[in-house]
Amino acid sequence: MTPKLTLKIGTLAFASLTLAGCAYLGLGSPDPRWADYTSWTKINEEPITGDHTHILGNLHQGSSGYRDIYVNDVGRDTVLDPEGPYKYPVGTVIVKEQYRNQAAYERGGRPGVTVMLKVEDSNPTQASDWQWSRGYTMTASEDDFCSACHMAAYNSDLNFVNGASLPDFLRQ
Repeated sequence: MTPKLTLKIGTLAFASLTLAGCAYLGLGSPDPRWADYTSWTKINEEPITGDHTHILGNLHQGSSGYRDIYVNDVGRDTVLDPEGPYKYPVGTVIVKEQYRNQAAYERGGRPGVTVMLKVEDSNPTQASDWQWSRGYTMTASEDDFCSACHMAAYNSDLNFVNGASLPDFLRQ
């Protein structure tokens, strides 16, 4: 391979990785269904931290992560209900901001963002009733990885945090 060809291939590879990284970091346009999520109801007054699910591992910044959760008007009454049942209406959007630790949370800046979007109310296993986005500017779609973990919250329509569980989450 000639030095010029090597340089061109290297430049192309760098540009490709840079663009892929920009998508991951959230540079781009968010889906309009959650673009303004910070104007929605934030369901926790204090950040949620710890591993209240006992299955978190390193997901959502792990047990040392600090998280804030927002819900749109469609799902607000359901998620805040202290007694349930927790059957979310189609159109519910839940956005989780996640920071690596307390220092990152206090600094602010751009958090990691994951999104749950209720698209149907028909499947008995519930998994395909939800779509997931692993980033603010990423596309929502069915996601076997996300739905597999969230099946542990089967009794609350795959959502771990709600009016009944929130007090326990905040005690962590």
